[in-house]
Amino acid sequence: MKKFFTLMFLALMANFAIAQVTVTFNVDMSTYTETATYDVYITGSIFGTWTKPGTDDTYKLTDADEDGIYTYVANDVAEGEVLYKFFAGEAGTINWDSGEWPGDPNRTITVGTSNMSVTNLWGELGVVSVNELVSSNLNVYPNPSSNGIFVLNSSEKGQLQVVNIIGSIVLSQEITNSENTIDLSNQASGVYFLNIATENKTTIIKAIVK
Repeated sequence: MKKFFTLMFLALMANFAIAQVTVTFNVDMSTYTETATYDVYITGSIFGTWTKPGTDDTYKLTDADEDGIYTYVANDVAEGEVLYKFFAGEAGTINWDSGEWPGDPNRTITVGTSNMSVTNLWGELGVVSVNELVSSNLNVYPNPSSNGIFVLNSSEKGQLQVVNIIGSIVLSQEITNSENTIDLSNQASGVYFLNIATENKTTIIKAIVK
């Protein structure tokens, strides 16, 4: 009996050791033009398994203020990398074929130990909506950059990861002050995604190296 209670205690401690936070997913649907009325769903590894879109209203997003930005709040999310994707269409028709784009890649964020919020623009991988970018107090310039050197202005400290178009992390660094230099001069020309995690949100900005 003593061994049983010891094992139970260790199991409970293991659960408490894993950070459980709340992640708010927003998707700006202003670019969606398929139907006049539609539903929006999210699915992904955040739920353990990928649930078929449209089959469970638990994963349906809402737009209470009717501003075109749909929201889903996921509670008790474990720390680590999360994959997800949005699906939209007329009620009763949403399935695997009604995603933002067919097949891979999936959207990716890294969940830390604090509650966070991320806003995406429907159909644009790695691009935040204009509303989210303006409110995040972030600015990256010059963009595009002819020499691969960018400056990130941020009102908050945090972490930065730069991801290339195939999903590989090419640079990681801390955001320590209001002006942070991002040096991609050793990278090939093309599109990169700046994954910027501050205390309460993650913002993704597309950067172009000419």
